[in-house]
Parts: sequence; structure tokens; C-alpha cells
Amino acid sequence: MENQVSEVLTRIKKLGHEPDELVLSLGEPKIKAMTFLLKKPRYFKEDILKQVLKFKSDTGHMPEWVRIDAITSREELQYEDLIAEMTSIRRNYIPFGIRLDKTAMMTFLPEEINANAFMKPTGEGSNIELSENNVNAYLKRHKKSKRPFLHRNYVGKKVEKFHTQGFLIEGDEVVELVGEGMDRGLRKVKNLHKELDKLITTSTEFLASEIKDNGQFIYGYFSHFDREINFYNNLRHASSTYAMIEGLKYLNRSVTVARKPINYLIQNKLIKRNDETYFVYDDTNDMNEIKLGQNAAFILALTEYLTMEDAPTYLRVAQRLANGILDMIDFDKGETTHVLHYPSLNVKQRYRIIYYDGEAALALLRLYQIDGDEKWLDAVKK
Repeated sequence: MENQVSEVLTRIKKLGHEPDELVLSLGEPKIKAMTFLLKKPRYFKEDILKQVLKFKSDTGHMPEWVRIDAITSREELQYEDLIAEMTSIRRNYIPFGIRLDKTAMMTFLPEEINANAFMKPTGEGSNIELSENNVNAYLKRHKKSKRPFLHRNYVGKKVEKFHTQGFLIEGDEVVELVGEGMDRGLRKVKNLHKELDKLITTSTEFLASEIKDNGQFIYGYFSHFDREINFYNNLRHASSTYAMIEGLKYLNRSVTVARKPINYLIQNKLIKRNDETYFVYDDTNDMNEIKLGQNAAFILALTEYLTMEDAPTYLRVAQRLANGILDMIDFDKGETTHVLHYPSLNVKQRYRIIYYDGEAALALLRLYQIDGDEKWLDAVKK
């Protein structure tokens, strides 16, 4: 770690920066990063290593990620002008840090602002605001601050916005981050193939790790407030299963882990029009819908599995789901119906979103590759 820290400080200087302050972030996969404002240039290295060792002492292990941001530019402005600028920017896309006073507690990187929902809708049209509640929740939970943020304390006062140049230490590797523009904060990638392989590997492993005993995925996390999302969507269940199988196939690994999420839909979320025609339905929160895209996504998952494993039951289900897609096509007009009502199977919405048609066509073609039945190919042609 000492060598990597020295390398970062040297590279910051080579980029022409002589910062008088650094922001240090220490993190690991399952917790939000802890940030520290370092104000003594002469002792930057020592202070960084001191915080790293304290992290190890507190948690029992070294931080997986160490990020060092040099503050490269500052702009002083009135608090009201800062708020006006922040509320004019799309929520979660603030590109600069802010400093409301000279303390570390009130200095925030753009990542802290965006990842913790500092900006939130007011409930009036598309307007947003800097939320006292959300800022204070972050201060209390992650900075252990007892002093609250209150708008009235800053009205009429000078504050700062600032930009940074960041570096990430990950293991033995030092990665330079893009300092400005639309890619700000992203890694500068030298070997794209290596980076994509890593992305596919970690994403596939993550999806597999999110499968619950009943076959559902953990749907997601509302990361702003460290909460699991209390919702579900069977179309996304099917498409996540498909993506996971594609990843496993690319990595030349067994796809048997996909059986649970596949079986979950087969056993719990299929409705028949007849013995040869199935639909995937979604009754989450009384949604009560059958979507063209749900059938298509599940066929894609099943056919991708069938390229790796022989599973006659899965093939039969895919064929019956494909008949469900054909059932939603008006071949005389060349039009599809996008949404049916569950369980009546009556039309709920003729058109919802453009990609359903393309997804359905791709699903039928993938099934044709598996079973060679010309009716799937003919349907796509029509």
C-alpha cells in the first residue's frame, strides 16, 4: 500500500497539480466509503497510511478500495447561487464537490452528493431541492456528525464548489480516473478486453449470488439509503436470468445455477390459454399483467440454457411461450398486442414500448435455432 500511495502522489504532481488538500475515500463492496479531508500537504502520505491502518484496525481487514482525490480547482460563490446551479442539473448528475464551511463534515465529493440522494424531488412538477433530511441522514450515519445541516445557516454566506483529480488503488494497481467532462470519475482503461472480461465475470457472479432459495433474485438495493427494494418484476427476472446464462456460457462455466430462477417462473408465474399456449404473468403489487416482452425474455433465457444443457422440459415450455407470442400477433395487420390483463387474458394495452416487438422476434429466431420449427421463422418474416 505504501508504494501505491507514493505512486499516486507522484502522479498527481506530474499532472501539474500541487494540491493543498486531498479527499481520501476508503471502502469495500458491502459498505459505503468513508471519506476524510486531509489538509497537510507535507504529511499527505503519512495521513493516508494512518487512516488505512485505522480502517484495518476497526474492521479487521484492509480496505478493498482506496481512492485519493486532489482538489484541483475551487470557486467561491453565494450559497443561493450554488443551490440554484445544483437544482438546475439533472438529479444524481452533480459533477462537482461542495464545501459549505471549512470543516471536513461539510465537504462533500460529487459521489457523496449523488449516491446519497442529497438532491430530491420537491413533489412539485420536475423541481428538485437540496434535502436537509437526506444530507443529515448521511452525516449521522456515515460521518458520525452531531451537527445538522440547515439551510438557514448558510443563506447569505459564501460557500465553495470544487473539482478533483482522482486515483483509485485496487490491490497492487493504481488506476487514474477521468478528471472532467461526461466521463468524470470513470477509470481510464488501457486494456479494454481485460476490463470487459473482468466486468462480465464480476457481473455474472453477482447475479448468481443474488438468487434466493425460492428462485427469485434479490431484486435490487436502494443504495441511497442502504435498503433492499421491496418490489419485483418478472420481466427483469427473466432478462437477468438470460444475462446470467450468457455470462456463464462466455466464462465456460456450468449453467445449472440458472435452474432455480427458471423453475421459479415455470412453477409460479405461468398461465395457460390452452395446453399449447402459455404466458408469463406478473401479479406483483396487483400489477396483473402479461407482457409480450415477458414471454420473449423468458424464451431467450430458456433457449440460451438449451445451448448448454439438454432439457426437454425447458424446450416444451419455450415452445408454448412462443405460441403465446403468436397469440399476441395480428398477422393480417402485422401488429402485436403488448399487454394483456391477468388472469382474464383480455387486451389491456395494445402498445407500450418499442423494444417488445424486436425482443419477441429475436426470441422466436432463437427458438428456431434450437428446434428448427419453420413456424417461428415464418412468424418473424410476416
